Amino acid sequence: MPPTTALRCIGQMTEAGLFERIEDDSDRRRAFIALTEKAADAMARYFAELGRNAGRLI
Repeated sequence: MPPTTALRCIGQMTEAGLFERIEDDSDRRRAFIALTEKAADAMARYFAELGRNAGRLI
């Protein structure tokens, strides 16, 4: 994926409340991306459900 497309996707996910940007104090050109608590909870629910249904996937 081209960097401009990746940045657009990150921006959309940030606006949706799934990612949060954490500015790097030592290099203002850089920012870190982290999952929000909302996204982490959704991922945990997804993997828990996937685990419960793993037998059906085989």
